[in-house]
Amino acid sequence: MMIPRSDAGAATWRAIQRHRAETASRQAGGEPHAGEEGRARRPLDPGELARFVQNWTGVHGQFANRPGRAVADADRLLGDVLTASGYWTSASEHIAAPDVPDHPVVVDRYRAAHDVALLASQGRASIEDLRQAMIHYRTLYDELVRE
Repeated sequence: MMIPRSDAGAATWRAIQRHRAETASRQAGGEPHAGEEGRARRPLDPGELARFVQNWTGVHGQFANRPGRAVADADRLLGDVLTASGYWTSASEHIAAPDVPDHPVVVDRYRAAHDVALLASQGRASIEDLRQAMIHYRTLYDELVRE
């Protein structure tokens, strides 16, 4: 399905084009990346990419006025991205899962930010904590959605 450029934001369009190029590369002989317990990482499909890009724009935009809400929304969104990408089967799996050798940085960033989201839900996170969590979420977003 071709998405007209005028109907998609520039970030969405770039993400979809990257996805198509990666898919073509894999179909030409590349192997999916196998992760913990033999689960294969999978690329996001164009619909998922578009949804995640659109949702991130809203989440990121609300940080200045509602940082606690932005962190909670970013936590849910990045949990969904990680689940959709095959990093784990549910967003809560990271809590019980041991360190995963094939993607420890991704898991560590999510866990650090998620811990702040939990503190924020209890009213115990400082603005600096929230800012650091959003930096982790932004880095994860860039690695997982925009690559």
